[in-house]
Amino acid sequence: MKIFLDTLDIAMISKYAHMGIIHGVTTNPTLARRYGMESDVEMISKVHDALEDGEIHVEAFGSSREEILDNAERIGHACGDVNIVFKVPFSETGIDAAQMLLQKGNKTSLHLVYSVNQALLSAAIGSTYICPLAGRLDDVGHDALSNIHEIITAFKLNNETTQIMVSSIRHPQHVIRAYQGGASAVTIPVHVLSQMFHHPLTDHGFNLFRHDVDLLSPVGSRNINRNLIVQENDSLERVLSILASHRGGAVAVCRGSILAGIFTTGDLKRLIREKGEHFSLSDLVADYMTDNPVVIDITEMTGTAIEAIKKYDIEQLVVVDGSAVEGLLDAKDLI
Repeated sequence: MKIFLDTLDIAMISKYAHMGIIHGVTTNPTLARRYGMESDVEMISKVHDALEDGEIHVEAFGSSREEILDNAERIGHACGDVNIVFKVPFSETGIDAAQMLLQKGNKTSLHLVYSVNQALLSAAIGSTYICPLAGRLDDVGHDALSNIHEIITAFKLNNETTQIMVSSIRHPQHVIRAYQGGASAVTIPVHVLSQMFHHPLTDHGFNLFRHDVDLLSPVGSRNINRNLIVQENDSLERVLSILASHRGGAVAVCRGSILAGIFTTGDLKRLIREKGEHFSLSDLVADYMTDNPVVIDITEMTGTAIEAIKKYDIEQLVVVDGSAVEGLLDAKDLI
């Protein structure tokens, strides 16, 4: 079953065309106005640039055979070798115009088809497509897909070459039933096509795989904060300024490039609680840091880092490269 995209969102057309899943695009004047296109020729040009070789179904509207034919000739002349299918509303006038377009070598799509009788007459002139509408018929209380399945069955029994494009799609179930019924094509709005990619179990499985891949990634690929490093002779005032500037929960305290300890916001709270006013912001951070903090090498796996955070019930992990301090990892960025 061919998939057509029922939109004039050029970015979406380009996206799905490059993905290789759409055969073409169906358009209408209402969509053209919605997307600010001034003429059908401009619309076709923009769609063609995004779609390249696929079919573009475009309205050749008119209240008489001559008007329909004139519009089709104007569009065809302006658009050169674009792969155009002319959409013609079903009626006696539409059938008359469509058979003339077919005689001139054009492709046609008779739309606003609702019954087997209308489908039969469209097939009688060899229209390239008919477009029975699903959603609009459902909206007035009919089982649209059962009606379309009757058309499909009749066409197969009689070896008709006219292709059946199910249109006015409201949800993925319409697409499924069209496919199961043997429709030749379906034209799908972007939001429905997007829904078709998803299934709860697929999404759940993907998230599990992504989680496992994350656990196997090296610590060096994570968001290491390299700003949260101070020296042991830095003052508390400087350390608090760094913590505030970089929204950190701790700093690695170094002696040169070698780790000497860690000073956390928890250490600060304990300092205030225990010493009250009996300390100064000019005091050295080394006087109040925690010795022997938990460290992890930059080459270790993320899973190992998470295990350390859980085992020692800590919120920050010092990352080292050999003996040199690289920065801090925050637990909330890992778990």
